[in-house]
Amino acid sequence: MPKSAVSSWYLGIDIGTSSLRTSVLNDQGVVLGGSEQAIDVYYHPSDSRIITQDSSQLWSKLLTAIDESLQTAKSKEEGVLKSICCGATCSLVVEDNDNSHIILWMDHSGETDSINSKMETRYPGILQRLGGSIIAEMALPKVKEYLRSAFSEPRIFDLHDWFEWKLAGEALNVQKYNTENIGIDGSLKGFSIDCLRELDIHLNESQIGRVENIPYPGIPFAGTPISKLSPELAERWDAKSAVVCSGVIDCYASFFALQSSDINPEENLVMVAGTSTCYLTVSRAPKDPPPGIWGPFHLTETFWFYEGGLSCSGILFESLFENHPAAKNLDKSSNMFQQLEKLVSSFVANEGLSSAWQLIEKRVYIGDYLGNRTPFNDSTLSSVIIGGSLRQDTRDLVCCYLSILEYLALSTRMIVDCFRKSGFHLKTLQVCGSQAKNARLMELLAFILDDMNILLPMELDSKLIGARGCSILGGCAAKDAKFKVVKHVPDDALKKLFDTKYDIMFELIGKQQDINRRLASCTIRSHK
Repeated sequence: MPKSAVSSWYLGIDIGTSSLRTSVLNDQGVVLGGSEQAIDVYYHPSDSRIITQDSSQLWSKLLTAIDESLQTAKSKEEGVLKSICCGATCSLVVEDNDNSHIILWMDHSGETDSINSKMETRYPGILQRLGGSIIAEMALPKVKEYLRSAFSEPRIFDLHDWFEWKLAGEALNVQKYNTENIGIDGSLKGFSIDCLRELDIHLNESQIGRVENIPYPGIPFAGTPISKLSPELAERWDAKSAVVCSGVIDCYASFFALQSSDINPEENLVMVAGTSTCYLTVSRAPKDPPPGIWGPFHLTETFWFYEGGLSCSGILFESLFENHPAAKNLDKSSNMFQQLEKLVSSFVANEGLSSAWQLIEKRVYIGDYLGNRTPFNDSTLSSVIIGGSLRQDTRDLVCCYLSILEYLALSTRMIVDCFRKSGFHLKTLQVCGSQAKNARLMELLAFILDDMNILLPMELDSKLIGARGCSILGGCAAKDAKFKVVKHVPDDALKKLFDTKYDIMFELIGKQQDINRRLASCTIRSHK
């Protein structure tokens, strides 16, 4: 680029569960700078359902990340920041009496029964678009629980809205909105005040935090400029003309990062596999959602979005490394997964097996510790282990690792089948996130979903994919993402094994639901 040319820069923000990332793209879609900052998660010492984060820590870390990203960009070319767009977990920020804190998406302290019973009677259409029931991860139970003990009138934000509010200066006039009167993925913003009050969630419009002026007709379409950058930050980053754009829940940002003109988005499923895993597809006209699928949400003018998910995925590996006795024998200063893979190969060779999956052929594991989102949308479901062992040696560690991989792959098949049975003609599965780097899991997905192409992004920094998607939403005309196809080797005996385990998983979940109903009818615990 000639020295006289000044490039346009687009800053994307991705707020995850354990870290936040920022990325600067120029108008050619080239990544000029990026940063990752670790963030803390806090579990209540006497009630593990209560999970929070420190909003001041996240804001401070974000400013550091943006500073670093822009400094790196400036070392490569001359440019001016045009927009900032944020994706974040579906968490909440409570601003109350000059204090604020984050109720993390994983928090399960909120009660859902009364909300669901009223929604079934008064808003069945909305409930259908939230998978059939409100679950504890959504905003409404969290807000209702918080308001029970609130002595003031707090202002409550969906997390990406809070960051937009912190970044924002003068609000802009927004012309086009999603006016569906439903919170995307069950977020707070989007529901009508009348609906909230009928659910005994007593908020006024000014308590629902957002940048847009009140009163408002709905949610601005993703990527819409909603404000100027605050004067203080504009001076800090030499970005006098920069705008803040309407952001998204983090998984949607990854969807935009992976778009390619070679792939029909209506025949594609995006698997965003991190601490939890989200599955996204779109339609150009709204359809009835499949069972256990959230949507359709009119997120952009062009597409209606549908999302399924697994609440526990990457967190299962974290728990295994932290809690299994044999994990202490692993070197935590090097890649834990590579060490496990060497152990897998060792046991397969020593036992003369033709496949690693023979190590767990009589074990069935379901990792729904936080309930099942798709296809059952049942927050009362939990884990099931058939064929577990009292041995807690290295071989059992390997078997637990393989069981998690198998659970994730078979659960993905459940979700794909759920979409297909409802008329979605899915042909490709794009996978991103930390789990996309696990070759064994990717090969297993290709084996189990043998009529789909499993696609992995190439030439993209996996940590910055969500931030890239937000840069694209903010106006960056990035080039098409490139992908490689995951190969697999057919094996009739293994196919029969996985088909059988797939059927068994459905049977076990159905049986657990029956058991939960029977136990609920005779419980002696009082519910306040």
